[in-house]
Amino acid sequence: MIYIHIPMIIVIGWNNGKVEARSIANGAAVYRDHFASPIAAVLTSDYRLRGNAEVLCCATDGEVRGYLFEGNAPDGTSKDGGGAATSLLADEISAEEKEVQALIKAKAGLVGQLKAYENAGLKTTKGTNVRVATTT
Repeated sequence: MIYIHIPMIIVIGWNNGKVEARSIANGAAVYRDHFASPIAAVLTSDYRLRGNAEVLCCATDGEVRGYLFEGNAPDGTSKDGGGAATSLLADEISAEEKEVQALIKAKAGLVGQLKAYENAGLKTTKGTNVRVATTT
């Protein structure tokens, strides 16, 4: 895993070729991309010599992609295409990713409730010789 910290966003490159940009505040995925080979390096540089730092992701097969952050594009636009700069905006998160995030939050809430019920069950049976199986 390779990561680079940019104010309020962390960019992570994985050995399976996945690249993620996540918000530091809440951990939500801001942007995702996938390379055909493992990520060798994630770094920032003024690659286009325009005075704007870009996040560069380099794969082990030599593929390099640059990413501009919101407000970093010199003309205020985002570029897209193979190996081109891509804007990392929160509104680009797909509906599917938002649903997954909602399900993860719901799961965490249910796990918390389950632990509370298990702890309550242990407290009520502590003074007796009754054992309650955890599989019930």
